[in-house]
Amino acid sequence: MKKITVYLGLLCLAVIAFTLTAKAQQTGSGSTFLSVNEDSSFSPVRSFIIYKNGPLYNVTMAGEKVLDLTVDGRKIPADSFYVYDPVIKRIAEQIKKDRIQAKLDMEQAGRDKLQAERDAVQAQRDKLQAERDAEQMQKDKVQAEKDAVQVQKDKLQAEGDHEQARKDKKQAEEDRAILKSVISAVVKDGLAPDEKSVTSLYLDENEFVVNGKSQPEDVRKKYTKKFVVRQGFIVSYRHNR
Repeated sequence: MKKITVYLGLLCLAVIAFTLTAKAQQTGSGSTFLSVNEDSSFSPVRSFIIYKNGPLYNVTMAGEKVLDLTVDGRKIPADSFYVYDPVIKRIAEQIKKDRIQAKLDMEQAGRDKLQAERDAVQAQRDKLQAERDAEQMQKDKVQAEKDAVQVQKDKLQAEGDHEQARKDKKQAEEDRAILKSVISAVVKDGLAPDEKSVTSLYLDENEFVVNGKSQPEDVRKKYTKKFVVRQGFIVSYRHNR
């Protein structure tokens, strides 16, 4: 047996009241009450209805047929059921509407449940995505900090390289100047007839060679003292004609 209970507000009362019998219309106002119990062990199914809208109605129906009717505790004979046809009709219509609405509500509840489950799944996905995004943001932040440090290092390195290049250029200019001075001295000291004739030259702390010819020790010392400006310094020149 299943039961349907419906509480109708005053608005519903106003809609139903004008169809009731004169006796029903004269009752005091109050909330309309409708309760339905169905027994499916009968065929057709029997409905046991309690309806209050002023008078209290107890109705037993088999399908759309009224089997028993009591009004305010007074049993109504079957040959007088027709007097209450408007009330019975309204009750039947209300029950039908309630069943339709209950079905719609159940279907909507099913849809709402399914949507809630989908929303929960999506919320979990969104949460995981937000966590991944936050983790990625942290990684990006760390990487950005590393990149900033590397940029600073690269800048310092570039400045160092620039400074080293400047020093190397200066040193190369000084070395070329020393080489030119050595060749000029070689020509001046008669070790070669002119600068163009000097095709090779080598000078360090231990050896002095001009055009493949080793120079005497006193000459080497003279040139070493004058042109070997630091320990390990070498003056080397070769011109391929």
